[in-house]
Amino acid sequence: MRQPHYIQIIADRFPIKPSSPAYPMTEDFLTALPDHITSPLLPPPEQTLFQEKVGSILYLASQSRPDLLYSITQLSRRSNKCTARDMKAIDRLLNYIFTTKDLGLTLGSMSLDWELHAFVDASYDCYSDSKSHSGISLHLGLDSGAFLALSKKQSVTADSTTVAEYIATHTACQKILWA
Repeated sequence: MRQPHYIQIIADRFPIKPSSPAYPMTEDFLTALPDHITSPLLPPPEQTLFQEKVGSILYLASQSRPDLLYSITQLSRRSNKCTARDMKAIDRLLNYIFTTKDLGLTLGSMSLDWELHAFVDASYDCYSDSKSHSGISLHLGLDSGAFLALSKKQSVTADSTTVAEYIATHTACQKILWA
């Protein structure tokens, strides 16, 4: 399942300088604290544009591009206090989307493997409030696309990497029982 037509609509709506980023975000953006304290905020019309870009990408990520989930959730957290650095990051993400518009989900399995496969990971203490981040992907067959992908900040504070992984695994188990 791909959405090249929707990506073209986004490209027409938000024209940006073409480039070919190899990945959606730079590591220094993801590990740095938000810079809205030291840098000036964008004026209201540009903040609205930033929010429109975030909404367009969120829709795409939730429908057919789970590879965008982590990046867009990080950017969406900055929607009310975005700076020029945030706008540059979302433009990089849009460039990544435009250069990878043929990516999508493979629904179904080519093999007869209909077992449920869950992939879970956590990043310990990666937010300024000491919270961790969970990433979950559920597949029906190893060669199929994810029928559920989740990337979110954990609601409780873990006191070790192991606890952060347990919290992510607990969330995955809840999703499995729901599915």
